[in-house]
Amino acid sequence: MIPFLGMASAPVIKNDPTRPDSIVNITNEKEESEKSKNKSLKLQQTRISGNEKSAVINNTFVKEGDSIRGMKIQHIYSDRVELLSNGGVKVLSLTNAINIKETSR
Repeated sequence: MIPFLGMASAPVIKNDPTRPDSIVNITNEKEESEKSKNKSLKLQQTRISGNEKSAVINNTFVKEGDSIRGMKIQHIYSDRVELLSNGGVKVLSLTNAINIKETSR
């Protein structure tokens, strides 16, 4: 009987043995770059204080006029952000946005 040592085996990553390592690395970098461009953008927060408008998109703090993934932050509203890209305007909305209004007592 073979004793069980309780050790987990590490994943094995195999590369094409006929390709030099440098080509494999360049290909992987291009694939990662494409994946990050195609990843969806998620609006996580907006903040409007006087004339200052800011937002958090994919854990990145942005203001109007800034760029993220090659798109310019055109407008920041309380519940959405408009981005300008080569393909036109893309709108990111807050999910489950709650509209809070101040009332006088």
